[in-house]
Parts: sequence; C-alpha cells; structure tokens
Amino acid sequence: MTFDLFANSGAAEPEFLTPHTVLFPGYLLGEVDWLYAELAALEKQFPFRSMRTPKGKMSVATTSWGPLGWTSDESGYRYTTVDPISQRHWPALPPGCMHWPLRWLTWRVTPISTPTAAW
Repeated sequence: MTFDLFANSGAAEPEFLTPHTVLFPGYLLGEVDWLYAELAALEKQFPFRSMRTPKGKMSVATTSWGPLGWTSDESGYRYTTVDPISQRHWPALPPGCMHWPLRWLTWRVTPISTPTAAW
C-alpha cells in the first residue's frame, strides 16, 4: 500500500488502516520548513548513512535523534546510545517535535468536525 503524503494542500480526516494504525494525511504539512531545517542541522553533525546488515548494505540512508539510535552492521541490528561512527551520543529530539503527540491526543478526544481539533 502506498500513499501520496503531499496530495492534499491541507489536513484530511485521519484514516484507520488497522485498529491500531492511523494515517494522518497532511498532519505535519505546517511543520515542513521547520522540520527540514532541523534535519539539515542534524545531518551536519550526524550524516545520513547506509548501514550494513548481515546480508549487505542497506539501500536506505538513516540517522537518529533521541536517546537511542537504530544502528546495524554485519553482526545485526540494535539500538545504541551513541553513534557508532563518531562515538558521540545521539542529539536530543528537537523540542518542537514534542507537541506532535499532544496534537494527536487532541484529535483523539475531540470530534473531527469540531473546529478546535488541533492539526
């Protein structure tokens, strides 16, 4: 299943893909410029890289924010507190991200049609 995350110019109603999985189309469109700037700053300190796995090199590039970063090498997958290349602790999640779950909770307790629902 594939979705065009930028198909709508604004937020659409959430769609339950499974009982515990919800797609929020356009949920973060208002955050794109801010998030892009944060990612660019992260990449300068902790560049995106394609990890190795027991089966070879991954086709996806990744980096991490927060207390644990996902890493992989020939011995397998794991979460670590430090970047395996620089040996520095992963940077903290930007404070601006912390309100995203609260916005989701606002939707969960507020009917979608109510204008006070936060997107």
